[in-house]
Amino acid sequence: MKRKLTFLLSAYIIFCFIIYQDNTHTTKSKIIKIENIERVENTARQINSNINVENDNDDNILATLTIDKINLKENIYNINDKRNNVEEHITILNKSELNNESLIILAAHSGNGKIAYFNRLDELKENDKIKLSINNKELTYKVKRIEEQDKTGKIEVVKSSNEQLILTTCSKNDSSKQLVIYNQKI
Repeated sequence: MKRKLTFLLSAYIIFCFIIYQDNTHTTKSKIIKIENIERVENTARQINSNINVENDNDDNILATLTIDKINLKENIYNINDKRNNVEEHITILNKSELNNESLIILAAHSGNGKIAYFNRLDELKENDKIKLSINNKELTYKVKRIEEQDKTGKIEVVKSSNEQLILTTCSKNDSSKQLVIYNQKI
């Protein structure tokens, strides 16, 4: 009887330890609210008016987004560059830090016209691949989840990892919705 009790107690302790280890290694999800995505401004100039950025060359290209499935290859400009705005290019949203180990949130127009870079974003499906070239290193992401949120000028994204790429644009299916595509680095 004493042996059985010792065995059960040992098994229980091992089980609790395994559960504890799994919970400490799992990244906790965090909801991040991004406001004013309809008219993303270059907020870096507002924060520091002393920044002097040359905008007539390609030295301010931080990354290149490539989605082969929809024939998209477009540069992403430094947050201090006047070209970093949704009215001209794919835009880095305010909370993003463009480096190899960060949550990156990009927005662009869909619809008609030459600035509708995310026009075909709705064609992406789970497990499709997206490439982001940063600092001469190519990062590959896989589509993990696609959702639509009410179009209020804000989106709420769930940060489940530090290696996420989130793409957002207006929904082509419902003008009152915003398309949000979650991608995980592989």
